[in-house]
Amino acid sequence: MPMKRLLAVLALGLAVCTIRADEGADMEEKAKRLMALVADLDSERPDVREDAATKLLATGGDAIPFVIDGVYRKNAKLHLQVLEKLVAQEKKGLPAELQLSDDDLKAVVKDRLGDTKQSSQVKTFLYLKYLEGVELFRKGHYEEAQAKAAAILELDPRIEFADAIRKLRIQCEEQLIQVGLVRTTATTLTPICADNSIAKVAFNATNLAAGNVEIWFGDPNQAGNPQVAAAVKAQATLHVEVSTQVCDADGGSSTETQSTEKPLDRYSVPLKTGETRRLFEMELPALSPGVKLVKLFVSAKMRVVQIDGPTPMVRERWLRFPAVEIKVVPGNIQAAGANALQNMCDALQAAQANSVFLYCIVMPEGDRPKAAAFLIEILKPGKWTDYDRLVARNCLSTLTGETFTNDEAWLKWHDDSKRTIATPPDGVKK
Repeated sequence: MPMKRLLAVLALGLAVCTIRADEGADMEEKAKRLMALVADLDSERPDVREDAATKLLATGGDAIPFVIDGVYRKNAKLHLQVLEKLVAQEKKGLPAELQLSDDDLKAVVKDRLGDTKQSSQVKTFLYLKYLEGVELFRKGHYEEAQAKAAAILELDPRIEFADAIRKLRIQCEEQLIQVGLVRTTATTLTPICADNSIAKVAFNATNLAAGNVEIWFGDPNQAGNPQVAAAVKAQATLHVEVSTQVCDADGGSSTETQSTEKPLDRYSVPLKTGETRRLFEMELPALSPGVKLVKLFVSAKMRVVQIDGPTPMVRERWLRFPAVEIKVVPGNIQAAGANALQNMCDALQAAQANSVFLYCIVMPEGDRPKAAAFLIEILKPGKWTDYDRLVARNCLSTLTGETFTNDEAWLKWHDDSKRTIATPPDGVKK
């Protein structure tokens, strides 16, 4: 067993063995507090229920097992709402493969009522250590997260949420490949496309190691066998996923996802130090239904048998290409991008919400502060409707990258930043 992993196992093992002495009191106190908050979700007083929900959400993932216990009871509507928000918080910033599934969540508290107190404490302790591993992964500390996951499985390989821990370990291994050996990326030369044009995406591999690397789709020892080589080349495949998101001006959207396989026709990919090689280039139609923004999210993965390099050999892994985003807008919107500020204001006065939003997409960088300052005015009390404000907030997010969800937060952001209200273009009334 590697020394780092052994130390992690010993550290966790000693911690589990001394739960009562070192952490038992704190854990028991925390458990009592969380159980009391879950019980408060049943209160007849709305203010008590709201306060309990707020505190549970602030606790984060540690509260999940206790909220699930409450979900098993009847009339647990608020419990379900809190649980959904807690899970959403835990999923934020994580790859789909690492997000807790419903089965994973159920496994966390499976047979809790039948456990002895000590067993329940140990399981809760290990679950909290798992959450620490997830947080380390989120922060990019993949080696530490991997060691923590391996240590938990070493202590209790049959723990109910073992599948979730294995997912964490595998994802850490894949990310370590991406940051220290081979980085796979999807790129596009057409980040904004006009409707009825062709979007292009390239899938690349870059050698990050201090020496040469070779990615193998088949057994290296069989590379000289013509029949084996032909079969491997035929099976070497890039699994591509394209999600098409149709976006409304108010922030609403609908998404459809399609998968396809593209032949790579390779037995291996040799890469010199620092070399980037294009593995495949894909063309896809850029289509926008009516006056709408369409976002294409294109990602991929490929299964490799082995990766040789200066570091220890890597076997049987997926190499993933994170999604690249392509925006598709009507041709007339893209063509008018240079005058997007004036056009946005004209569309606003004409109550053409989708056009306002689309002009924000193609707004030149230098005009974005002026456009944002003008949209801020819509959030102030006046003639504007709730829908106008909703559109303005979504447009402001598009222009600035900020994600405030209410007028007050946007206005405070504007005031705190000491931004000046831009003078609207000629012919546009405030």
